[in-house]
Amino acid sequence: MSDKTLAEAFVAAQAEFPAVEPDAMNPHFKSRFVSLGHLLAKVRPVLNRHGLSVVQFPSQTKGGPTLRTIILHESGDKLESEAPLLLPKQDPQGQGSAITYMRRYALASALGISDQEDDDGNAGVAARDAEDKVRLQRSLDLEKVDALGKYIKSAGIGYDKLVTIIGAAGAEGPANKTAKAVRASLAGLTETQAKAVRAAVEKSEDSVPVTRAA
Repeated sequence: MSDKTLAEAFVAAQAEFPAVEPDAMNPHFKSRFVSLGHLLAKVRPVLNRHGLSVVQFPSQTKGGPTLRTIILHESGDKLESEAPLLLPKQDPQGQGSAITYMRRYALASALGISDQEDDDGNAGVAARDAEDKVRLQRSLDLEKVDALGKYIKSAGIGYDKLVTIIGAAGAEGPANKTAKAVRASLAGLTETQAKAVRAAVEKSEDSVPVTRAA
């Protein structure tokens, strides 16, 4: 264990964070953002070198569902905060989408990293409401989510490649390699995004031929 305090370790880690360039595109508003998987891949090694780690999990308060973000230090000290989870739909799909979305925002904020291009507030609340409305109206039903998941699995697409493909489609990639996280990510896709993901899987050099029923 190092002799550094949490504050000293965090300052040292921030000094070493690499530039985190946007790796995904929101096609509705033509804006670029940093996907959750990309952000974690960039900052986690630096945090760990300084005895720091990040934990994020959904919680519940009297005001409703929240996401708790905790920065832990090997000394046992921690920094933590909670952010409200605004669910686009009151079902598991909506919950998964809200958790992934807020994890990116909360983590970038906690670490002092800009996670999307600065538009000087032009998009504003109206743009976010419009995006949520599109997601609500056009998100995939459970059968299509399962079908797309099976197709991706049968094509042999790995986690890192899938994060890139989903990010390029303008959506949040899965937070980790678990089947639950992948399904939550697919559930947040719109019909248009799902088509883009399927097309990218078909064209990917990593994919294997998928046998289609006659």
